[in-house]
Amino acid sequence: MTVDVPPLIDSEMWKLAQMQRVQNDTNKYVGNKKYQYLLKSLLKCGHCGRTYDATTTKGAKDKETGEIGKSRRYRCPNTVPKKYGPEIEKCIAPSFNAEQIEDYIWGQVI
Repeated sequence: MTVDVPPLIDSEMWKLAQMQRVQNDTNKYVGNKKYQYLLKSLLKCGHCGRTYDATTTKGAKDKETGEIGKSRRYRCPNTVPKKYGPEIEKCIAPSFNAEQIEDYIWGQVI
């Protein structure tokens, strides 16, 4: 059994929406971030094997300037798993300061 239902939007609007979706996917990871991470998607967790995430954390407020410090870090996404339950094992791998590890890697490359 089929039921005929009138379209909610016309075909031209549908085409425009599909083009916008493609453009959004193309730009998702480019120019959309405040900080660059040179090793993004290249570091693997030695404990669970997941690919490290790149993240920025807020630090303490500077007493002299009043500015809140920020720290770029690489961390295993399994340290804060999105799935929960007794079968999900939380990873114990440490996070790394992005500037320090990037400087170290560049020192090895050059």
